Amino acid sequence: MLNKRILGSINEQKYVAYQIGEDAPKGYTTLKEFEDEASANYQSVKDLISRRNEIKSKLILANATTTVLIAGKEMTIAEAIDQKDFIDYKQSLLNELKRQLSLNVQMIDREQREMELRLDKRLESDFGSKDRKNHVNEIEQTTTNFKNRNQPALVDPISIRKEIENLETEINDFLVDVDAVLSEANATNFIEVA
Repeated sequence: MLNKRILGSINEQKYVAYQIGEDAPKGYTTLKEFEDEASANYQSVKDLISRRNEIKSKLILANATTTVLIAGKEMTIAEAIDQKDFIDYKQSLLNELKRQLSLNVQMIDREQREMELRLDKRLESDFGSKDRKNHVNEIEQTTTNFKNRNQPALVDPISIRKEIENLETEINDFLVDVDAVLSEANATNFIEVA
């Protein structure tokens, strides 16, 4: 609100004018009337700016020293505000983890189906229409060896599903709490302005 008043005052006031000869500036009856008004307007804007800076400084100090509890974590209001801006990065990370997991699971499923088809062809080639009951051990050994060499598997050094779950919980818990906690803290945070 104070910012709007400052901008309104800056843009709506006249601080300098011109005169022709000894006439008062256009719209004024005397030169002194304009000079007094311009000086008062300028001082008013400077006072508004000073007041805004004083209030903002005290709010920053209060935000840096007042602690709140959000999603089970204690932090200052300033940290909570920063985290609120920073949460977009965590959301982007979460989305990328989900995208990569989904893509790799799809690829593994496709590779798995292709491997099963190749295995069936291999078994058909090696054992044909022979009585497979008589070759159970050979078929099992061929199947095991083939799968050991060709089985697709997810390489997951970060335990991605657990990380996705943790990030989702962290983001959701924070977002559920942050606005309410900050609103309450701002409503009950008092500063003294001269």
